[in-house]
Amino acid sequence: MTLWLVALGAASGSALLALLSLALWLRAPAPVARVDAAPSGEATADHEVDELRRLREEAWFGRTVDLPELSSRLLDAVIRSCAPDAAAIAIRRSEPERPLIESRGLTPHELEWLEAMLAAGNESEIVTRYVRESAEDSDRQIRTVLLVPLRDADGDAAGNVSAIWRTDLEQEADAQLLELTRVVGIAAGSLENALRFDAIAALSVRDAGTGLLDRRYFDGQLADAVGRTQRNGGALGLLVVSVRGLGGLGERRGSAAADSVLAQIAHRLRALLPGSGELCRLGGGELGLVLTDGQTAEVARTAVAELRASLDELEAGAGGSLACTGAFAELRPDDTPASLEERAEQAIRMTRVGDANGKLTLA
Repeated sequence: MTLWLVALGAASGSALLALLSLALWLRAPAPVARVDAAPSGEATADHEVDELRRLREEAWFGRTVDLPELSSRLLDAVIRSCAPDAAAIAIRRSEPERPLIESRGLTPHELEWLEAMLAAGNESEIVTRYVRESAEDSDRQIRTVLLVPLRDADGDAAGNVSAIWRTDLEQEADAQLLELTRVVGIAAGSLENALRFDAIAALSVRDAGTGLLDRRYFDGQLADAVGRTQRNGGALGLLVVSVRGLGGLGERRGSAAADSVLAQIAHRLRALLPGSGELCRLGGGELGLVLTDGQTAEVARTAVAELRASLDELEAGAGGSLACTGAFAELRPDDTPASLEERAEQAIRMTRVGDANGKLTLA
């Protein structure tokens, strides 16, 4: 168009028009101006990629309303995104009273320390750093813990997610905290749904006599634990404890008294095995407990022996003798939840023959 005006100006003899047109052409925006607009397009593309990633992660969390499964998915996401040495999640639940705690890369002693830290009221802190004082190898000590709180639908503290390093992060801590907060934020909506579902489901899985979780809950817990272990690796064991003497107590003082004694025994056993799953009543005087986080047969053996030693004072109140025996089955590669439980049940039946009081049989 400009060149046409130049030609027209020359043909008409208007030199001024030609010169004006030439000047306007020379002052036209340089092509570099179009290059300057490119970063805006790149920024838009980056935003779209980030949004697509967020939607994909949100959908992945939203595929389940099972609280233990969601916890496992959230831990997996934290490990992928932040690459910590260990990670843990603690969620407060209305039922059962004990919080749901799951971890990756922590020893049983470290898990006890983490539970104590949470009990001290640190679950609401955005970021906390700790140096764990112990006699263990200094290279393996926990040096940095980043905590991000979890919130329920009302905005109240529902627990936290922690990313744990055995080194001092120093300048990297802020960036890692931002990433941890991002991951937790994406899972927030799914967590609220899972907490609601968990509260409703818990109402139907309590044993009426003892208040303990029942077999229905146990079956689901065992299936979840076996599935997670087979996906993620690690060890898992099933402990079954049989309490004898409750029948006679029930005949003398009623079933409510027998149930009360069994509930007390269950709480004592639970205290001896911190960091394990929820203890459940399988039926009669049988209790079942899923052991994780490196809790071995020897740990179970010690717990059963200590439990038996603690029954003396209960026997005095019950007006008769009480006995307890245990069976431990470790998960094998080809196990299903049913086969693992069947091995433990077979072993516990063997303990009813002879003097096995306070002893553990391996399945």
